[in-house]
Amino acid sequence: MQKSKFHFCCIFIFHFHFLFAQTDDLKKLSKQNNIGSNTNTNRNNRNSRDNSFQNTLILFQLFQYSYQSIASFFQYQKFLINSRQESNPRIKSIDLLPQLGTSFAYPSAVPTPEIRANWGLISTQIRYFYLHEFNRSNYATLDWQVLQFNLISKFNTYLRLGIGFSRDMYLKENFTEFGLNSDFKLSEKISCVLQGRYAPNFSGTNAFRTEFGIQLAYKLNERENGGTYITTGYMYQNYWQSINFHYASIGLILTIW
Repeated sequence: MQKSKFHFCCIFIFHFHFLFAQTDDLKKLSKQNNIGSNTNTNRNNRNSRDNSFQNTLILFQLFQYSYQSIASFFQYQKFLINSRQESNPRIKSIDLLPQLGTSFAYPSAVPTPEIRANWGLISTQIRYFYLHEFNRSNYATLDWQVLQFNLISKFNTYLRLGIGFSRDMYLKENFTEFGLNSDFKLSEKISCVLQGRYAPNFSGTNAFRTEFGIQLAYKLNERENGGTYITTGYMYQNYWQSINFHYASIGLILTIW
C-alpha cells in the first residue's frame, strides 16, 4: 500500500433544545415578534427562506461527512483484514466459550457460556451468567458487550475495551457495563486470559457489579480453520458493593476463522 497513514473522523452533533414558558406568555411573545410593516414582514420571510436554505445545506454537508467517515471506516476495515488475515486469522473469527464453574461458598453450578465475534478493529461479546445454588436459589444475568474496540489485535495478543449492558434477570433491569479484557501467550501452548467488568448504578450510589477473572488456556490443537483450548480459571464478583462471590471454573475455547 502506498498510503502510510489512514485518517478517520467521526462527527457527532447533538442538539438539545429546552423551552420553558407559560402558554399565554408564549402567545404574547409570538404576537410581539409578528408586529411590523409589510416591508419588515417581507424581509423576515426572505430571511426565513435564506436560513432554511442554509440549514438544509449544513445538514447535507453533515450527512456527506458522516457518510464519508463510515465509508472510510469500512474501507480501512477491509484493508486491515485483507492485509493481516494471513498472519493473524483471529482478526476475522468467532470464539465459542462454553464454561462451567462452582462457587467457593455453597455447592453450586455456574454455567457461563459466551460467544464473541471479531471483525478487524471491533468485536462484540455476549455472555449468559447463571448461578444455581443447590437447595437454595438461582440468579442470572445476560451480559452483552455490544461494542468492543480492539486496541491491540495480534495473533498472540489481544486487548479489548468495550461497552454494553448487563440485564439482571431477577430485577428485569438493565445496567450499563464497561469491560476490559485481554489474552496473550505465555508459551507455545499456554495462554493467559484476563477480564474485568464494571456496571455502575447511575440512579444510586452503589455499583451494580464489579468483576474480575483470570484463566489459563492450554492449546489442544490448531487447525487450518480454527483452534481448540481447554481452560481453568478463577472469577471474583461483587454486587452492590456488599455481596462477594468467588468461583472456580473449567471450560473450552473454540475459535473458528
